[in-house]
Amino acid sequence: MVGASLLHLQQRLIKLGNDVREKLTSDRMDQLKELRARTCDVVQLTHIEYDGDFGELIQEILESVNAA
Repeated sequence: MVGASLLHLQQRLIKLGNDVREKLTSDRMDQLKELRARTCDVVQLTHIEYDGDFGELIQEILESVNAA
């Protein structure tokens, strides 16, 4: 069950990354800011609750979008 939940979350984050990339095509910094703000909604936690490197998480999401 955990694997399915993680796969679903990954799919939602990649879709979010695609949406942000399509909406903000010109500036990567704007993409990062938008993705950072909206990722908290998808993951349902704040960057304060996340004990990892939140910036690195955002970069990984964008890289996953580019690879998909």
